[in-house]
Amino acid sequence: MNMLPTAPLILTIIWFPTELMLATLGISRVPFRKNDGNLQGYSYGRNIAVNPFAVHPDNTFFHETGHIVLGHTSPEMIAEYEQHRGLFEFGAQATAHLVTKELGRLTVEMATHSRGYIQDWLRGERPPEKSIREVFTATDKILKAGRLVTAAAINGEE
Repeated sequence: MNMLPTAPLILTIIWFPTELMLATLGISRVPFRKNDGNLQGYSYGRNIAVNPFAVHPDNTFFHETGHIVLGHTSPEMIAEYEQHRGLFEFGAQATAHLVTKELGRLTVEMATHSRGYIQDWLRGERPPEKSIREVFTATDKILKAGRLVTAAAINGEE
């Protein structure tokens, strides 16, 4: 006797206003202008660019957004980024992982890639508690920016 439910697994994708979220956070999406086909995306200042041929465009979009929200792209952080790139990449990717998971967009393939990417950049090290807290704060900020915009639209506010 099979006691497991036989209902099909349904993946729920939550509508999330990415362009309005970017505006709320003061981030601009700019055209992808690099000739490197392996580069999935990049961010600088308050700008993000996603390769139109990115393997996982949602993941790349939120990864680059994570870099900005975490402060990695500010002029004063450039030298620190070069020195602590592994922690910065961990922060951006962990943020993207959590955001896409929360929005129902994280596929098994994306999750596997995400974990490998994080492990590779951390090189077997455990990130400091401060970096972990920053990831949760950035994730919350990104999600709230989209949800605030959505709530305002539903309530007829500007």
